[in-house]
Amino acid sequence: MSGRVVWIGLLCVLFMFKVNGQNLTDSLDHALRRMWEHGQVVGFSVSIFSEDSVYFMKAYGYSDRHEKIPYRPETVQKIASVSKLFLGVALMKARAMGLIDFSDDVNKYLPFPLVNPRIKHSKITVLHLATHTSGMRKSVFDYKALYFPTKLKFKFRLKSGLHNFVYLFLVPVLNLNKYVSLRQFLYDIYSPNGKWYYPKLNFTRYEPGQHWIYNNDDASFLALAISKVSNMSYVEFVRKYIFEPLNLKNTRFDFEPLDTNQTQKSCLYHFGIEVPNDYLLVLYPAGGIETNIIDLTKFMQAMIGGYRHGNEILTKQDYQFMLKPQIKKHFHQGILWRFRDKTWVGHRGDIAGATTFAYFDKRTGMGYILLSNSAGTKAIESEHQQIISLLRTYCVKFYGASKLDSMKLSAKNFLPNQVMEASHAKRRFFIARFLAKLRKIFKWLL
Repeated sequence: MSGRVVWIGLLCVLFMFKVNGQNLTDSLDHALRRMWEHGQVVGFSVSIFSEDSVYFMKAYGYSDRHEKIPYRPETVQKIASVSKLFLGVALMKARAMGLIDFSDDVNKYLPFPLVNPRIKHSKITVLHLATHTSGMRKSVFDYKALYFPTKLKFKFRLKSGLHNFVYLFLVPVLNLNKYVSLRQFLYDIYSPNGKWYYPKLNFTRYEPGQHWIYNNDDASFLALAISKVSNMSYVEFVRKYIFEPLNLKNTRFDFEPLDTNQTQKSCLYHFGIEVPNDYLLVLYPAGGIETNIIDLTKFMQAMIGGYRHGNEILTKQDYQFMLKPQIKKHFHQGILWRFRDKTWVGHRGDIAGATTFAYFDKRTGMGYILLSNSAGTKAIESEHQQIISLLRTYCVKFYGASKLDSMKLSAKNFLPNQVMEASHAKRRFFIARFLAKLRKIFKWLL
């Protein structure tokens, strides 16, 4: 019996030696590769970073499954509602420039009136739209905001009969959608003269500021407001005040041209079926940005730095206002940025064939990103959550190791295929932890 205990103890020691002997990048890379090999996600990229260091950045799987084209850190794809992070910064920039006051009735800045007909004398402010507390319902017309220049094709390749039914119904409906301007789309829903104006469908009886309801139209109205007060399109405003200062060369809105000679655009897979990756989102301020893990990491690093000491885009005070709980704490809502737990801020995105996450911890200054070209099933969502859990775990590990290691890698000089070498300080850290666990095991055995 005692021999068996000793044997088990020795196996535990050997296991710990193997784990602790690896550096963090190797062990994370191994774990993520195994997740992809045994999962359904076609391709994805991830990064872990602080304000001035990229600790991990790598891509897995395929950007094109049929042609076996690898998904690379340079690969561009849709980021869905992570686009709202850029909108939040743009709105704060307009405020800092004195163009918008958050306490104003939003109708001061809109091209047509926005009024809740179910509540008399209600006033929807800019802050209400920026925190999803306007009293507007989650729109039932979101599907009409998807325009497919390359028409969808139905394929009976799905395991679930329900998925086949959904595709059978949705494919012809989506193929009939027409591309209209953002202003026209919102006018048709919220103007009494609009063709989709149904007060009970579009508005609740909640007073503005009393109830949180996530709504892409809230965000899109803010882009119209920015355009009106700045005398430039929302795209021009974002490019001038965010994309260009941060040197985001591979970041664009989905209707802008992409240099395919320099950048590979990922295919997208919903329910495991490829969907055309050239589709457009009419509500582009809420979800229409396309970028890659390299550019999005630069953006998030700038946000961490801005929150800590300000930068060329906004002051420290502006960032801290944007990233603090607004209206009510249990709404977990900043200025278009969402809270995950108490100190993590960012957003997730979901759209046809794409799932994305971008968050950082205000307390430690560590952040992570996941860009995936797959969506639609519970199994895929479960895989995404496993990846996120792993990334958050390694954010803590890298943060702890960085206290012992002065070697850091700038995102500006980062090479996507480079793997950071473990420093002597990290080795001492792992050896000390290994010896401590070893002493505990022998104490238990004795």
